[in-house]
Amino acid sequence: MRNIYFLVFACLTINTIHAQDWKWQNPLPQGNELTSVSFPDATTGYAVGVMGTIIKTTDGGTTWALLNSGTLKGLNSVYFPEVNLGYAVGTDGIILKTINGGTNWTTQNSDVTDYLMSVYFTDSNTGIAVGYYGKVLKTTDGGTSWAQQNSGTTEALSSVYFSDTNIGYAVGMYGTIIKTTNGGTTWTTQNSGSVQDLTSVYFIGTDTGYIVGHHEYFKAIDSESTPADTTVILKTTNGGGTWTVLVSEPTLYYLLALCFTDVNTGIIVGKGGTIRKTTNGGTTWTNTNTGSSDLLCIRFTDLVTGYTIGTSGTILKTTDMGGNWTDQVLGVEHQLSSVYFINENTGFAAGYRNTILKTTNGGTSWVSQDSGFYNFSSIYFTDANTGFAVGDSGRILKTFNGGTNWNLQNSGTIGWLKSVYFTGPNTGYAVGSSGIILKTANGGTNWISQNSGTDNDLNGVYFTDDTRGYAVGDSGKILKTTNGGTNWTIQVSGTDFNLKAVYLTNDTVGYAVGQTGMILKTINGGSTWTVQHSGSANNLNALCFPALTSGYIVGDNGEILKTTNGGNIWSHLVSSTENQLMSVYFSDVNTGYAVGDGGTILKTTNGGTGFSEISGNYNQVVVYPNPANEMVTIDLLKISHLQKTHISIYDIKGKLILQKPVMQQKTELSIAGLAKGVYVVKIKLLIPFGQVIF
Repeated sequence: MRNIYFLVFACLTINTIHAQDWKWQNPLPQGNELTSVSFPDATTGYAVGVMGTIIKTTDGGTTWALLNSGTLKGLNSVYFPEVNLGYAVGTDGIILKTINGGTNWTTQNSDVTDYLMSVYFTDSNTGIAVGYYGKVLKTTDGGTSWAQQNSGTTEALSSVYFSDTNIGYAVGMYGTIIKTTNGGTTWTTQNSGSVQDLTSVYFIGTDTGYIVGHHEYFKAIDSESTPADTTVILKTTNGGGTWTVLVSEPTLYYLLALCFTDVNTGIIVGKGGTIRKTTNGGTTWTNTNTGSSDLLCIRFTDLVTGYTIGTSGTILKTTDMGGNWTDQVLGVEHQLSSVYFINENTGFAAGYRNTILKTTNGGTSWVSQDSGFYNFSSIYFTDANTGFAVGDSGRILKTFNGGTNWNLQNSGTIGWLKSVYFTGPNTGYAVGSSGIILKTANGGTNWISQNSGTDNDLNGVYFTDDTRGYAVGDSGKILKTTNGGTNWTIQVSGTDFNLKAVYLTNDTVGYAVGQTGMILKTINGGSTWTVQHSGSANNLNALCFPALTSGYIVGDNGEILKTTNGGNIWSHLVSSTENQLMSVYFSDVNTGYAVGDGGTILKTTNGGTGFSEISGNYNQVVVYPNPANEMVTIDLLKISHLQKTHISIYDIKGKLILQKPVMQQKTELSIAGLAKGVYVVKIKLLIPFGQVIF
């Protein structure tokens, strides 16, 4: 019999938005994924994205300002029928409206909880929004009320476009195309001739239109199953009466969005920064790869000027119809793995693609240092001038002049080094893959391999003094030395989860963090470790304690946790990003920095104290049977307010397997398709501020 085990975390989300306590420092204006862009005129544009992100430009994209959307829900589409009048739609059926150019946004009642993926207005009052399960909503009063229309499909709809006030099209999963000729009141199904998931539709006039889509499948290459995708481009010249397949081909970079400036000239963008252009109505296409992140939307303001946006906050602009693209985002946009501050103003961040950044003004600006072509995992400074960075292929770099120049040291290994720590100006340690532990006693001139006693990857190292240190790694490994690394002994961690980082607040009290919200604490110098309740299902990657009992942890999906009582309670902070956070450092009890994917650098000056969630074990959730085989029941017991409750199931690596809203206290789920193993159930409740639910 298959045994499937469940771990349960319940968290309470307060439905109120606090001031942003973690502010973007890199990239600028921000680094969240952008999903949609709208330009009501040549210079004024808006883009929306995950975590309620809305940005605005009034100078044709030269500069962008962050707007306060009033929500942390993901926004999937934005449309401005006028310069100051606009709408955005997204997660859980959210619809936002502004009448003053984005200064203020009000939530409109959609009466649906399904994701809304696209919105289009034919005038200031009449609009259509489409989304999951074939949802089509229409308003004729500027969003005061939205009425569900019969779309004739239950497939998810991803894009909607109107060629005039009456004629419109929506496309979606499994080749779905629906058309309306009366402004969205009724819809008829069209034959696409495709089984691909259609992602974007665009029309030039009432007759000529284009659609792009893709479909994932597995293609055998050298007797191995290798994932690939089929891209499709469709065209009609008779208002959707028939659709012709222009392109249908396997590709690693499938296409996601398109825009045409006339019946012959158009550009399609997609995964991996790919851009395709046609000047002959799709007969032939030229390919360009910008080398940027995935591109998710494209819009043109005239025949030559266009914008495309995407993951990691990417914004590109062309003024020659796609011949050249300029990056409108300031700063690096690839992963940062480590951050370290020497004092309140001077700090460093290191990451992939030879990235070492330095700030001398508390993060207001960051300057790239000349470091060579390496990927860095960890950075550490022993004084204002002397620092070390470690990374792939056993590389250790040292600077003598505050990061201006970096010199390669001889590590004696080719393994990946994950973490570096110095106990003084001369003595330091680096740990890495396959149990690597290196020690230097002469400031990095020579590094000597130490016997760790394990082949597991070691991901973090920390010393409390010259002789006492700890290293943590995969499969729950915790190692301890009391003689400066001459000998390392394996401690009993009580977990098989991979541990990513370790931090000691004194000789006896310490913490280790890792996979699936794992937090361990010791109060006896590592002899024993106990599990703390994090309330998180995310992988936790790094931690920092600026005070004895006050600490911070960062992790996947923008997770930031804080404790003020030595880990008895961990609260979730509003990071305003879903980017993976890899490192955290506090230069004092209130001033801290977190870095991660997409070049993310966040800063707080108030201890990050805007709470979005209050976590804890409320004993209000039961999962049974546990272990289970075919079916599992999730009972929310005394929880009475279920309007905004969501159940999420993650695998042991933190990958989201299933997520669904629930409207009843008992929910039965089929788990017949899940492999044997351990899964995490996370219950999130969103309630009005001040309302008691228990």
